[in-house]
Amino acid sequence: MFRFLHTSDWHLGQSFINRSREEEHKQFLSWLLNQIETLKVDALIVAGDIFDTATPPSYARHLYFDFLKELNQRCRSCQVIIVGGNHDSVSTLNESSTLLKLLNIHVISGNCSAEEETFLLQNHDSQDAAIVCAVPFLRERDVRLSNEGETIENKREALRRGIKQHYSKTLERAQEINKQVQKDLPIIATGHLTTSGGELTDGVRDIYIGSLESYSSGDFPDEFNYVALGHLHKEQSFGANKHIRYCGSPIPMSFPEAKHPKVVHLVELDNDKKLTVENLQIPTSRILKSISGSLEDIQTQLMSLSSEGELRTWVEIVINNEIEISAAQSFVKDICKELPIEILRFRRERKKKNGKHTTSEKEVTLKEMTIEEVFERKLVSAEFDSKILAELKEAFKEIHQQAISGEDL
Repeated sequence: MFRFLHTSDWHLGQSFINRSREEEHKQFLSWLLNQIETLKVDALIVAGDIFDTATPPSYARHLYFDFLKELNQRCRSCQVIIVGGNHDSVSTLNESSTLLKLLNIHVISGNCSAEEETFLLQNHDSQDAAIVCAVPFLRERDVRLSNEGETIENKREALRRGIKQHYSKTLERAQEINKQVQKDLPIIATGHLTTSGGELTDGVRDIYIGSLESYSSGDFPDEFNYVALGHLHKEQSFGANKHIRYCGSPIPMSFPEAKHPKVVHLVELDNDKKLTVENLQIPTSRILKSISGSLEDIQTQLMSLSSEGELRTWVEIVINNEIEISAAQSFVKDICKELPIEILRFRRERKKKNGKHTTSEKEVTLKEMTIEEVFERKLVSAEFDSKILAELKEAFKEIHQQAISGEDL
């Protein structure tokens, strides 16, 4: 029997509308430590995006190292596998990887060889119990060579083949290890990417490996007994046996994400490789609430709010175009004086057009727009033919991804 916890997308150091998430992350990590100790798991797998930015604030680094230190002190037999995500800096994670390995903590920050990514895991009895293919977020340079004159379609197909080949190499290495130990151990893989058909939330930026938007779950080798994925913040599964899974982020990264329960996966693989997955619901430390409607509706909803979590409730007010923001702010300020809530922002309601949220230039401020939306608006005002427009969009995606992860441009 091999038992482990699958978590991802901690985003330590995130600034949420200019507010720190430090207290929320502290409570999550404390809860996670207790689960690891109580359940006596053999391993913890963190599938990317440990930090929110390539240069995390010092308090976020302290949270990371304090957690790993306490985990080692309380659960010495628990192995830790951490892979880098698209938000993580390879160099930042690498800084401590050699030292952490002495504590049975394996950090795979960027693309490595199949030999470096694939290794044995033991159970509490120090017996070989599983093999992990610890694949991090793969960047375009990791899986393909750029060829001049390639079409976008050719680039995407080359990237898909490159990723598939990378996983095949780690599988081959895992099978070699099984032969060496003369066992047929279950094989666990990790990944940090968008899987075709996966449900994104507003807190997730589109992730691209070069020009590839998503990777088919059917392209993972069938021999993997469990695939622990990161990037999508909502818990979901793929594959006939539901063995390809996202556990989601431990705290909501946006107001819409607060509607979904936050979980960690408790995974068991028995000696016959039979898979059992249980969702461990993470306690809510802070309520995020988006309320909208007329001023009367807003008042009613505000009065009904309570601080269910230990921390003060955060609220956004969404107003329609008939209401002046200044009037709404003044109205709400009086109501909230004695309530255990904090209003983080007021914003205009975004009307839906052709299934997408849109607003006019007058209705939205720059602070409410994403980088992608700003870029799209600039493109609208320019006159490019369809081919150049497509190339510009692909170039923007690649540069934006590099900027997020702190890569050299």
